[in-house]
Amino acid sequence: MSNFGTRLKELRIEKNLQQKELAAIINVHKGTVSNWENNKRFPDKDMLFKIANFFDVTIDYLLCNSDKSNTKIDTLSAGASKVTTNNGLTKKDKKDIEKTFQSIIDEIENQELSPDPDSAITFDGEPLDEMDMILFKNSLKNLIEVVKVKNKEKYTPKKYKKNK
Repeated sequence: MSNFGTRLKELRIEKNLQQKELAAIINVHKGTVSNWENNKRFPDKDMLFKIANFFDVTIDYLLCNSDKSNTKIDTLSAGASKVTTNNGLTKKDKKDIEKTFQSIIDEIENQELSPDPDSAITFDGEPLDEMDMILFKNSLKNLIEVVKVKNKEKYTPKKYKKNK
C-alpha cells in the first residue's frame, strides 16, 4: 500500500529530479525531502499545496486517498458535484487551455504592476499572498479546463461524438 513518502518519491523520480533539486524548487532543505520520503516527517498544509501544485496532482493523490493524479471537480451542474478528468482533451485543447490561462495571468500580473493600488488582486481587502495566488491560478486553470470540456460536449456534432 502506498503512503505519502512513497508517492512523493515516485513523483520526484518521474520528473527526473534529485532530492536536492526538488528541495530547491519548493524552498526546503534536502533533508526535509528525505524525511518526507522516508515517512519520518510530514509537510504542513501550505507545503502540501505547494507540492501538489508543482507536480500538478491533487492533494488526495499525494496523500494516497486517490489513484487518479489529476482529478477535477465539476460543480457547474446544478449544485451536484461530478468528477471529470482531463480525458477527452486533445493536445490542441490542452495547448489552447494553456494559452488562454497564460493570457489571463499575464493580464492580471500587468494590473498588479500598475501604480494604481486598487488594481491588485485582493480578498477581503487584503492582497493575495504567494500561496493564495497559487490556489487562485490552480482554480482558474481548472475552470478553463471544465469550460473547455463542457463546450466540447455541447458543441461537438453528434456524428463526431464517440459512442460511449
